[in-house]
Formats: sequence, structure tokens, C-alpha cells
Amino acid sequence: MWGRFANRPFEKRVARNKNQTQGDHMDKENIEILFTKISGLEEESVDLMKKLIAINSVGPASDGPGEQEKADFLKNYLGQVGFKQVSSYPAPDDRVANGEHPNLVAVLPGKNSEKTLWILSHTDIVPAGDLSKWETDPFDPVVKDGKIFGRGSEDNHQGTVAISALEGYVIFQPIFLNNL
Repeated sequence: MWGRFANRPFEKRVARNKNQTQGDHMDKENIEILFTKISGLEEESVDLMKKLIAINSVGPASDGPGEQEKADFLKNYLGQVGFKQVSSYPAPDDRVANGEHPNLVAVLPGKNSEKTLWILSHTDIVPAGDLSKWETDPFDPVVKDGKIFGRGSEDNHQGTVAISALEGYVIFQPIFLNNL
């Protein structure tokens, strides 16, 4: 998980664009602080992933409930970890109970508005399929051998969980304000 990333040599974790100037990147010490913080978020990231997996968000095209419950959970979570601006942009969808397909945009402004870091993800999942092929309940996540097993763990939830890495940005904002 995160810890394996942090144990890689510094040069393997940080690739510099040949067009960057010295002032465009974070120094080694601050990047090490960031990687240490991200590694420290492993338990929280696993917990977040497990909570997301436990919410059935099978898309309505597959006769599922859709993503509203998961979007509501995420909106609340993002507010708790320091995102001041989390906006909803629902799209009409008559296939789900509330008639709307949720879309969230969370903004964490930096000092330099000319640079943007986007983390894009989706929250719907495909059906679990033949339940007899699962060793466990697909909506009751299990951690085994450093991997998380459950429906959605590899269906773009990892992009959603990357949000928890941004919590490090919120906590260590003074370090990163000049870099994002």
C-alpha cells in the first residue's frame, strides 16, 4: 500500500519535467515530508476504501441503486478532512430513486492559481456477478496479504481514496502553498 511507495528511492518517486525551473518543484526535504505523511495515512486510506466498498453503488443500468449514498458519504468525508468547497452538480437520471445522478467537485485552493492538480474518479461499480465465485461477501471488504478485496476496490475507488492523500496537503499546507 502507501508504505511500499514511500520505501522506494527518492529518485524513483520524483520525476522532474525537463522544462521545470528550480523554483517550480519542491525540495527533497519537503517531498520526503509529504511521502512520510502519505505513508502515515495508510490505515486511514484502507479504512476509507473499506467504507466505500461497503456502499453498494452498482449503476442503474445494471439494476443497482446508483451512487447517491456513496456521493453523500464522500461529501461528508471531504468536509471533515478540510475541503472547504464541495459542490454538487446532479444530472437528471430517471433510472434512480431520487431522479438524479450525483457529481461532486471538491476544491482545495493553493497559492498559485495557475497550477491545478486534478484527481478524477467515479463511484459507480459493476455488479458483483456470480456470488459463488467470491470467497467473501463482495460488499464486506477484507484485507489480506496487503491487498483489499471487495467490489469496487479495483473499479476506480483507488482514485477516490487518493483524496485521503490530499489530507496531507491540508495538514501540511504551509509546506505546499508555494508549490501547488
